[in-house]
Amino acid sequence: MDDLVADNVYGPFWDPAGTLRSEIRTALAAKTGDALWIASVERIGRQFDEEIDEARRDEARMRAHGSGGGE
Repeated sequence: MDDLVADNVYGPFWDPAGTLRSEIRTALAAKTGDALWIASVERIGRQFDEEIDEARRDEARMRAHGSGGGE
């Protein structure tokens, strides 16, 4: 994910606040039981899907306004 964020074309649209990446790091570092781990993974999966949709909307919005975000 860090490589995607660093991409000059698509990076600015992907997890700009770093929220999703932070959630993943927290879940990986946590020493939780199976039930909490599964709940974390499910929550992150939903956030990941939402982030894809949001990145696509942001990219389309930027392109519609004539500023493609990458050079």
